[in-house]
Amino acid sequence: MHSNGVIEFSEAQTAELASILAAVQQADAALAAAEAARVRALARAGELARELAAGKPSRVREHDMALRSIAATIGVPARVSDRSMQRQIGEATRLAERYPGTLEARGLGEITRQHVYAIQDAAADLPDEAVAAFEAEALERCRRDTVG
Repeated sequence: MHSNGVIEFSEAQTAELASILAAVQQADAALAAAEAARVRALARAGELARELAAGKPSRVREHDMALRSIAATIGVPARVSDRSMQRQIGEATRLAERYPGTLEARGLGEITRQHVYAIQDAAADLPDEAVAAFEAEALERCRRDTVG
């Protein structure tokens, strides 16, 4: 048997594939928006912990205790440990504060979660004052290219 490598779709199969593609794209957009909303909510939890510790003499200790309490409160219904939730809150806070454009682009479905990770990894050692320019250039590329 000989095959030229071309797959031929019937009209019905082409229509089904188009329907599948639309469903995947719709789900991806919903996931992107939900991920960004979750990151923003967790970043607010980090802000609340800082607010609770502000002005306290042992600020680091107070912040840690506030963060742990907040993380436990959020972690229980999410079925994750307070330490795991603390880590998630920290990651969300860094993303929201250091890479706001990246978070916005993810929420709009303009980039994938893998793009977010790539931007964060590539910019991890950059000084704060260089991050915005890097992020702008990276987002331009990420909106048109795959991560690989």
